[in-house]
Amino acid sequence: IGEAEPIWGRMLADAAAGRLDRIYRAAPLETLAGLPFPRYDLLDMRRYGPFRTFTLQSSRGCPFQCDFCSERLYLGGRYRWRPAAEMAEEIRRCGGRNLFFGESNFGGNKPRALELMEAMIPLKVRWSTLWSSHLCLDAEFLDLAVRSGVLHVNIGIESIDATTLTAMRKTANKANRYDEMVANLRRRGISFSLNFIFGRDGENPTVFDATLEFLERNKVPAAYFNILTPTKGTALYE
Repeated sequence: IGEAEPIWGRMLADAAAGRLDRIYRAAPLETLAGLPFPRYDLLDMRRYGPFRTFTLQSSRGCPFQCDFCSERLYLGGRYRWRPAAEMAEEIRRCGGRNLFFGESNFGGNKPRALELMEAMIPLKVRWSTLWSSHLCLDAEFLDLAVRSGVLHVNIGIESIDATTLTAMRKTANKANRYDEMVANLRRRGISFSLNFIFGRDGENPTVFDATLEFLERNKVPAAYFNILTPTKGTALYE
């Protein structure tokens, strides 16, 4: 239970000795600095085909508190990130050119994200991730993302209705600027996909046609549709 790094070594040692405990519980890490690097040198990459994408994690958690999201339950209520120099070293060690940052909000701390993207420029990689919609209105952020090799970004739009966004506490999303957001991405050649949630109290069936009209008008290349689900422990569930 909790993050693996503090307990994984002990659990493996106990398994090898035949004395596994029923539960291993780790306190949340105060910092992600100094995490061990994956042992890429132990893998025979010839077994994995010519096209490989390496999944890395440069941050955990999210600075926002959307009422439906369970991210904070799993990875703690604080947004934490790994030092840019350590991430650059992990990229070098994996030896891959195609990367996916498997995290909820790559740009949750903008100065740190800018530092990491600067560090990626000389590595000549192509990368994808998830970040918040408000960053698509930030020219400095987007331009540096392009220079560092961004390929694709997935964005939680959730709803095109401002009232629904307010009810969700999705404060970073500005529905009246979604068209501008999409135009900024397309102008820079950044591939993107959008996530939506349907079923919030107050919505009515017109939301479906309105969402489809938005997608078609902006020629959105890919979108994912989810039914609002109150996960136990979230503000929505309560």
